[in-house]
Amino acid sequence: MNPGAEEAGYALDVLVRGGRFKSREPGMPPLIFDAKFTGEYHAATPRLLLDNIAVSSPQGLMAASFKAVFGDGSPELSFGARIEHMDTEAVKQLWPFWIARKPREWVSNNLHGGVVTNGDIAIYLPKGRIEGQGVPVNLDETEMKIAFDIDDTRITLNDQFPDVNRSDARVTINGGRVDVEIEEGTLNLAKGQTIELREGTFAIADSYSKPLTGQVDVILSGDVRDLVELAAAPPINALKGETLSKDDFSGGAEVNVKASFPLDHGSGTMPAEWGVVADITDGRILKPINGYAVADLDGLLEIVPGNIAFEGQGTANGVLLDIQWSNPLGQNKARETELWLSADLDDAGREKLAPGLGSYVSGPISMTVQNEKDANRITLDLRNSVLSLPWLGWEKPKGAPASLAFLVRGGENGVTVLEDLRLMGGELSARGRVTLDKDGLLSTTLTDVALSKGDNVNIGIQREKTGWMLSSPDGIFLPRRCWIT
Repeated sequence: MNPGAEEAGYALDVLVRGGRFKSREPGMPPLIFDAKFTGEYHAATPRLLLDNIAVSSPQGLMAASFKAVFGDGSPELSFGARIEHMDTEAVKQLWPFWIARKPREWVSNNLHGGVVTNGDIAIYLPKGRIEGQGVPVNLDETEMKIAFDIDDTRITLNDQFPDVNRSDARVTINGGRVDVEIEEGTLNLAKGQTIELREGTFAIADSYSKPLTGQVDVILSGDVRDLVELAAAPPINALKGETLSKDDFSGGAEVNVKASFPLDHGSGTMPAEWGVVADITDGRILKPINGYAVADLDGLLEIVPGNIAFEGQGTANGVLLDIQWSNPLGQNKARETELWLSADLDDAGREKLAPGLGSYVSGPISMTVQNEKDANRITLDLRNSVLSLPWLGWEKPKGAPASLAFLVRGGENGVTVLEDLRLMGGELSARGRVTLDKDGLLSTTLTDVALSKGDNVNIGIQREKTGWMLSSPDGIFLPRRCWIT
């Protein structure tokens, strides 16, 4: 120490040239470095101060300081370091294996290549914190804070999930918690397909816990088939046991994938929590849904445990409309698929969705379709259309309020059955069943028919070779010119 100093001690000035750190990483060569340590040791109040630590190598530079205060029990330890620019593999080699063992293991096993910049390390262990040989020192968030940027690296999230390649990220480690903010990257699938990672986060809430669990929340973009393939593969297994596959979809999408899954090597456990939300553009579901060909999808496709659903716009049988679709998965497969369609239709669009109505409805209508078991329930707002009942010689003019609702069931040989038919509007009402074929009305049974105030008629109609036949409630058939009142 300097003459006249209050405490006796020693000044330290150490220079290392051509030092070698033997790598603990398989296949890595030793790290060649130069280092300089300056500081002092105080004997009366035993403490070691290294206020200037500099480590340089061809892979980068690190500046640091260290303090140890000795006494009864384990010493109080403080360490701080700054890394402006250093290869990732060099950082792994310089990181002492006994400091924050579990976070260090994650960095060593899951960050591959690239360059660490803007790195800060702060570690503080109070007196007596180290309990003894063989007792793990699991530092908490007040004892260890590490943060650094890493550029052009490869990130392994899980041994089953594709690695994130050529990624830039910000890594923060506070105690046992690890957070990775991923700015960009790519995921490579089989057969050369690539998915772009726009942004996302990966977190380990507690790297000391067992089983080790990670949470991923990323935005991906690419071909919807590739994105569905990723969601359907381990560890998410979104379509496990389902007849749906990636080949049932087409189009482009931006997808938000969220999952919580085990990180221990070889774990085959499915995520306890996961969800996939895709912003679909010009998508298509190649399998018909409830008899409709669904295409030109723009909206949100969501896959969660037990269900896959879509909400947005698209075409059904070539007609543009609003779509809500929900299809149960896994243990929920006993539940019915739900489909809801809504559109304002002209005559051509109406015939594509509800063929056979053109003989009785003309002009624009508002239409909703909602599926039920083995059928579709269709509701029509007929205010702006003309409704004709030619077999009764009656017509509702445009502008008069009316609605028509019925269940549609497809039959054989082009026959369509309208069940639970309900016609309402002003003084107009009827209930019943209608059977249509390619030539139009084949037969109908209507009850509680009212075309004007005071009417209450039951009517049966059958198409014969010679024309229409109307029947009374007692089953007697009459020529069309006969009216039942």
